Order: sequence, then C-alpha cells, then structure tokens
Amino acid sequence: MVIVVNMYNVLFRFTNESLAGIITGMDISPGDKVLAIGGSGDQAFAILEFAKKVVAVDKSKDQVDFIRQKVEFLRERDYDGFLGIVLFDARDYADPMSEEAKERMQLEKVRRYFTEDPRRLERIRNNLQNLEIRCENIIDSVKEPSAYTKVYLSNSNLFLRQPKGIMQTYFSSVAANLPIGAIIYLANHDMLLGKAETDGLIPQGSNPFHKPPKIMVFQEGLDLDVSGYLPPELVIDRRLSMGAREYGEMPWIPVVYRKIEPLKK
Repeated sequence: MVIVVNMYNVLFRFTNESLAGIITGMDISPGDKVLAIGGSGDQAFAILEFAKKVVAVDKSKDQVDFIRQKVEFLRERDYDGFLGIVLFDARDYADPMSEEAKERMQLEKVRRYFTEDPRRLERIRNNLQNLEIRCENIIDSVKEPSAYTKVYLSNSNLFLRQPKGIMQTYFSSVAANLPIGAIIYLANHDMLLGKAETDGLIPQGSNPFHKPPKIMVFQEGLDLDVSGYLPPELVIDRRLSMGAREYGEMPWIPVVYRKIEPLKK
C-alpha cells in the first residue's frame, strides 16, 4: 500500500538524537508499553524492537503519514525504502560545512543504527502488530488512563511554554496516570533548567549550564543534582540519564525521570 506523503510539510524526516542513547536511557524491556512522540518515527521503531507495545503520536497528519509509509516499507521488507525515504541531491552536501552535509551525516548515523545488527529491521518488522500510530497531541495521550510504563517526550517544548509557576504542576499532570516506577525521557535538560530558574523554581545561579564549559556539565552530570523544579512524585534517575549520555552528544542533554511513591508528610 502506498501512502501519499506531503514531504513539504514533513519537518522531521529523521532523528538527530542518539537511538542507542534513547534505548539505554529508557531501559526498554520486553514488558514495556511505551508512549512516544512520533516525529520521524525513528525513535518509535527503535523502541519497538524491544518493547511489548509502542504508541507513537504526533499532532501533524503529515508526520503521521510519513511514519505510516515507513511502516509499509517494513511490511514489504523494502528496507532500502525504509532507510532511504529521505533523499539528498549530491550537490546539496558537496560543502562539508553546509547544513545539508550535516543532515546527511546524521541520517547516516540513523541508518547505521538500524543496520549494524543485520537482524534488527527484521525484528522490528515482526513486532509491527504492536505499533499503534495516532494523530493527536502527546500530552492528551499521556493524561489518559493507561498502563504506559515508559514515556518518550524527546525535546518536547510543551514544558517550556507553560506560564510562570505552572511547570511543576504540568510535570505532575504528565505523571498522574503513570504507575510507580514509570520512566519519562526528555532530551533537553539544559532548557528545562533555564525555564525553572526563570520561573523561580530553582535558586538563581543554581543552573550549572551558566558556568562553562558546558561539555563538562554534560559529561559529569552536574545538572542532574538540580531537581527542585520537579513535583515530589518524580526524581531524576542518574544512572539512566548518564547511560543515555554515553551514546549521545551535545546539543542534546537527556534526562530520565522516574515516578516514585512520595513520602507522606
């Protein structure tokens, strides 16, 4: 089946995050039911290799169609189509410093992840019946009663858009229907801390990303000690956050939250 995709409206054609980092940071296991932002679909497909169920959602119909076309490539075992749905003209990346060249390099990283294990795409294909794709806002999805054990939010800026003083409440609403032990993965901890400091949720000057070098904060996880912006039912999982960073690279600064039973006062 061919799905007509309006490529002009497809903003995310491949991920620029580390897929290995996402899988490691989310600690995906065979019993997991995962809710994931759709985007290019790369993250959802990578997670699908290991999880029991994946629900990929995106509010853009064009992104949803893009993901569904990739599903069809997998069904037909057209792995070249799955890996090559994004096409570049050689002239577009002749300059190694051009944006097109950088995009091509990132696309090659994605292709390498899916092909480094020769059975990986076949395992993903065999689990397609456990992939659900929806056209909706992921925050609406995460708030519905569910049995999601893991939530992948990428660099969702929905937290950053919240009015001053609402960010902590927003985290609570995201975690409300998740079971104890559930995991939430975000890719932009530096931006979250910036928002938290601006909103007065953490003390001024406590954001370590203000103090260069930023790469040292990333590598040593100095930012993971700052969690005052979180509601009591969420904590930062340092082990998984650092595990994700072992595979990733800046500008993404992943952080993994775990839901706990808050201490009773």
